[in-house]
Amino acid sequence: MHFNFDKEIMNTAYSQIGLAPINTAEHFQLAAHLGFNALKGDVRITKDNKLVMCHDAGITLDENGRICKLDKNNRMLFVDLTHDYLKT
Repeated sequence: MHFNFDKEIMNTAYSQIGLAPINTAEHFQLAAHLGFNALKGDVRITKDNKLVMCHDAGITLDENGRICKLDKNNRMLFVDLTHDYLKT
């Protein structure tokens, strides 16, 4: 399989064609494998000054405590959460 991305900064180009979810280790590994010179990721800071990769500023949990689609009216912001909380 050959993709011509002109070796520009990789953001969402190949995630949109279904090769890897954005902001995942697989996303960055595939970009490196495809020869991109630079990558863009979204980084947020937690309450305890740890870094997490996520496009959105926060998360929304469903009734089972799993992360679901972000609801801007019912979200917890990363800046208010600790890294340990997010790992559970």
